[in-house]
Formats: sequence, structure tokens, C-alpha cells
Amino acid sequence: MSKKLFSFLLLVCILLTNVNVYASEVTNQEEDPNKTASFAFNYDLAIKNVNIVNPARNEILYKYNIAISGGKIKQITKGDVKANRVIDGEGAMLLREFIDMDSTNVSREIDLLKTADGIGKSVRTTTADIDAWSKSVESSLSTIDYLSITDSESIKNAVIKENEMKYDDAAIKQIVEAILKEKEAKSAGVKISIEEANDLNLLINTIKAIDDDNFVYYIKLSKLKHENIIQTINQISDIIKDSNNNFVLCDMNDFGGPDKIKAINSLIDKHNEENENLYYTFNPFKYIVLTNFKDNIDIVKKYNNNTSKLQLASSNNFYQIHQYKDIINTKEDVIIHDALNDSDISIMIRSKYSLIAGNPNLANTSTKLYPVNVNSFLEYIRQANSLGIDSIEIARKLTYLPYKVLNLDRYMNASTIEVGQNASFLTINSKNIGINSNIQNVKPSLGVKYLVHNGIVTFNHNQYNQNGARSFIINNLERNDDVKKFDITYETEVSKSTALEHAYIIDGIKYISLEELIEPLNLVYNNEANGKYTIGNLINVELGTSDASLGAEKVHLTKEVITYNDSLMIPLEDLSKLFQNYFKCEVSEDHISIKSSNNSKMLDTNDSVEKKESTPLIIKSSYIIMSYIFSALVVAFLLNTLKKKKRRKNGKL
Repeated sequence: MSKKLFSFLLLVCILLTNVNVYASEVTNQEEDPNKTASFAFNYDLAIKNVNIVNPARNEILYKYNIAISGGKIKQITKGDVKANRVIDGEGAMLLREFIDMDSTNVSREIDLLKTADGIGKSVRTTTADIDAWSKSVESSLSTIDYLSITDSESIKNAVIKENEMKYDDAAIKQIVEAILKEKEAKSAGVKISIEEANDLNLLINTIKAIDDDNFVYYIKLSKLKHENIIQTINQISDIIKDSNNNFVLCDMNDFGGPDKIKAINSLIDKHNEENENLYYTFNPFKYIVLTNFKDNIDIVKKYNNNTSKLQLASSNNFYQIHQYKDIINTKEDVIIHDALNDSDISIMIRSKYSLIAGNPNLANTSTKLYPVNVNSFLEYIRQANSLGIDSIEIARKLTYLPYKVLNLDRYMNASTIEVGQNASFLTINSKNIGINSNIQNVKPSLGVKYLVHNGIVTFNHNQYNQNGARSFIINNLERNDDVKKFDITYETEVSKSTALEHAYIIDGIKYISLEELIEPLNLVYNNEANGKYTIGNLINVELGTSDASLGAEKVHLTKEVITYNDSLMIPLEDLSKLFQNYFKCEVSEDHISIKSSNNSKMLDTNDSVEKKESTPLIIKSSYIIMSYIFSALVVAFLLNTLKKKKRRKNGKL
């Protein structure tokens, strides 16, 4: 073989090898034609370019698009979406809509003001019959859903008055029976005011009578003497320590003063170490509002030793605390300024068990609005930002935790921001929050850009929209999910065949939980908190994309990876494709079998001593063929060289 011929063949080989590698890379990187076609739906609404905060999975999805149809989230994607209406989220944070944990005010005007504060749901204590109240207001609701709970105080007063009874065991029995009837009428919980010993007995007997772990208990402490609060919380803690119900202490702002808030928080933290079921409401303002001033003089007296001032709500007339007798007969609301200090507010903002409420009133007789009623949520965010609390923790307190405390998932699929969930959320620019209200003039909060309520944009850059909006009495709802579970079993070499807990049909596609599948495989699993997930150090997937990687090899799944019911989900038909290089997968409509292969050892497991330094390459057959050709040419070159040397030795050319 001549040198020229050999050089030519070698060059051709190298070129062919490079072309093959390039073609392989292009094939892996180009868009799967099914990827675009699968998601080219025309949705009702799409919000693009938002950072989705999901505290349930401790993650923020940056620069995602979210699509809505029929009041439900249909897609959360990094790809493009088409919709009848498209909104540019402008890089804002997207959170689940806020829940006002305690409110007595229900009116269209107030609802609109609360909308600007990001509120889409509210707990409402009803003094009237639950069923009657629901029918009277349901047709007028437009921007806020209400969860109704029973006010036991009104029942107690009616029982004692109508029957001319003392507040004794017989009266307690009748009150409990009335609370049970309200529960049958779909009351979601009860509020019990604690003022005397028999109120604690009422709490005990109500818990015993109501066999429902989802029933929530609100406990009003504002009528207590200030010096009795610690003792009473200890008593409550002992009563509820073995209960599976959730309990919410109301209006913690009423107990400001030297070290009281700190001591109360310590008690609640200690209780929740063993049984996490005790919470409390507050608002992030340092003043409190008193209605029926004459009846609440004891509340005023406890602030005698600080610098608090009194203000008549209708004017700018201020009084020193010790001057309370000068206005004792006023029929106006009275404001106690600096009832709490900065330390009190900071403790409550940082607490794991505090919840925001827009009802600051000790008595529910005031018709006047205050900043605490309509600005509490954005004021909380403003202060939380200044304290260095991150977005996930803020979202956890305002969205995820309230949904869990109130057990709202039994009525609607809405605790997280996932495909299949109710479309109720807001976008917010936390750096531009503004609270311009004062006692005499309440204004909407600034900072919320959009509020989507049950699939309808009800708030848009300070503009309200009630057209097409629907709201509900939440406890009247029967949960009706489009998502259905399906039966499928799963086995590995080390685990027997068992039914998968997380297997769902979403928009006609069967999804299974990756997290549930990899657990018996003992693979290292990492959530990078930004939508990216690594399995066994080589398998990589990302939410909202159909892209995946198996080491150096890129693959395209038929559908996007999603989360549902707080679990990472993959289409059933894509499972074999995702595990193809490392496991032997047999997948049918009702059974999955995953067995190890020779390449399974490439993956990091929880038993690994140390992480692998390098990522093994997946060698394609085309590369192997080219390497054989190249090797053959090298061998030919060596043989030809040896032959020439032999000829020279024999005197031949």
C-alpha cells in the first residue's frame, strides 16, 4: 500500500468518524417532533415567564410558563404554550393565592380590597345557621372563596337565654349537640371562646363528640385576663395532646407586653415537638383595635407600663394609656398603638406555627375597615423580606401551611402548584410592595401584579375584574377531580410485587411516580430545588421538559415530566426509555418489573462509599464499527512498514 493511498484512506476514516459523531449529537439535540405536537393546545389562559414557588417540594421553578383551561392547571412547562389569552409574567414570583385565616367581614368592597393583598380564600366564623348563611351569600360571592366555621359563643348565648339555664353540664351538652348539627350542615370547624373553666369543658366535650380528624378548632383567647394566658395555653396543650385535629389560637396580637409573645411561642414550640397540631393567628402590625371599648377595659390596663397610646378611630385625638377613663363611654373603636414591639412582631413572623389573619377585632361589631383587615399579607411579606426570610418560607406560611391546617385538600385539589390542581394563584414583585393605608384611610396594597381565582384573572395591575369570576362556600363543595388513579403493580429483584400508591391518569395519560419507583432500587436521588432531578448520578430529568439524559446520551421522552400530589411523575410509556441503559424494564398496562443489568453498577446508590469522579460514556455501535476500521488501517500500515523493511534488507525497493 502506497503512502499516498494510506494517507487518503486514513483521512477518509477520520472524516467519516467525525461526521458520525456530529450527526449523532445533532440527532440527540434536535427537538423531538412529538414534543411540539403533543403540547400545541389552545388553552384558556397562559402566564409566561414566571418563577413558580412551590414550598411543598422546597423548590422554585425559574422562567416557566403555566397554562390553564376549565379552571385547572393543565401544563407547567419551559416550552412555549398557546392560549386564548397570554400574559407576560415579567419574571415575577408566582405563589398559590393567600388564605385569610380569620375574617368576619363579607362584602364586595372588602373582597376587592383583599384581592389586591393576594387573598383568594378566607375563613369566616358564622354566628347564624351555616346552611342559611351559605344560601344568603353564595350568589353574591365573586372574588373570594369562604370556608365557614361555627361560632359556639352565639350558640352558647342562645341556649342559656332560651332555656333560662346556667352555664353548667346540661347547657354544655345542648351546645355540643347544636355544634354537631352545624357540622352535619357542612360546617368545617368551630370557634370556642375561652374565658372561664366551663369553656375548657366545652372544648373537651366537643372534641369527644365529634369523630372527625378534619374538623378544625379555633380557640379565641381575647377575653382572658392577661395574667392567665400562659396557664390557659398549658391547659389547652394538655387537652389536645393526643388529638389528630388541628387547633388555632386566635388573635395573638392581643397578648403583647413584656416577654409574653416570646413565652407563648416557646410553649407552642414545645407542644408541637410531640404532636404538631397547635397554631395561632396574628397580623404584622403593632397596634390592635378595640370595639365595645367599655367592655374591654381590662385589655387596656395591661398596657399601663409601656409607651402605648390610645386613638379614637374617627379622629387624630390621642390619649395616654392612663387617660382611658376620659374616653370610657365612647361608642367609637379605639386603637391601642404600640401594643406590640418590634421584637414581638419579629417572633411571630419567624414562628413555624403562626398564620396571618385579617380580623383584629376583639368584638365583631365594627363596620370600619383598618389596614390590618386588608393589608396584612403584603405587610408580612415586606417585613419578612427585611428579616431575610426566603421566598419558599414566605410561601409556606401564606399558602401551603394554611391549606394543610384547614384540610382544604378534602374539598379541592389546591395545596400546591401542579398540573391538575385548581388554578388559583398570584404573581407578585416583592421588591415593589407598598402599604399606603392609615387608620382613617384604607387603600389597596401595592405589589400584586395578577390574581387568578378559579381560572379567571380577577386582579390585573390594580384593576379589578369580576366578569366570569366564580367563588364558592368551600365546605359546600364535593371534591371532583379530573385526575383519576389507576391500578398498577411494581417489583424489583429485592422487593415483592406491590401496588404503586402514586399512579394517575392526567388528561388521558398514565403517569407513575419516579420517586416511588427508585426507592427500592436504592439509588441516590437529588432534588436540585429548581425543577432539575438527578437519579443515581447519571439519569437527569427536568420538570416541564421532555428532555432527559443518560450519562452523555440525550433522550427525548414522549411527554413532559411533571409533579402531582407532591410526587415526581413520568409517563408510564417513557419508563423503559429512561432506564434503558441501566436496567432491564418490562412494562405493561398493569405491571412494572425492573431488574439490574451489567450497567446498573454505574449508578450511585445509597450504599456507595464515595461518588464517582467521572461520568461513563455510553458507547454507540457506530462508534465501535469506526474504531474497528481505524484499527484495521493501523494494522495494515504496520504490516506494510515491516514488509518494506524486509525488502530493503533483501536489496529490494
